[in-house]
Amino acid sequence: PEQLVLAWVPREEAQLIAWQVHVPVEQLTVRRFVRAVAQMGGFLGRTSDGEPGWQTLWKGWLCLQWQAEGLRLANQHAPPNKCG
Repeated sequence: PEQLVLAWVPREEAQLIAWQVHVPVEQLTVRRFVRAVAQMGGFLGRTSDGEPGWQTLWKGWLCLQWQAEGLRLANQHAPPNKCG
């Protein structure tokens, strides 16, 4: 059985990737997470491509970190729920 990603990465990063691959965050596997991060770094995922390399993973990870930081900042400065 494949391991779920929530045990390995921060929640915001897992939520962003789950949203991008259209699966609930509770069902996001480590393999699917890594492939999605690689795609953010330019990995095409064709059948003849093999597995993504460390440079592609690093580029994707940096992109994911920028998105996660934006999500954290947006949640931190969210407007109040009540008006008046």
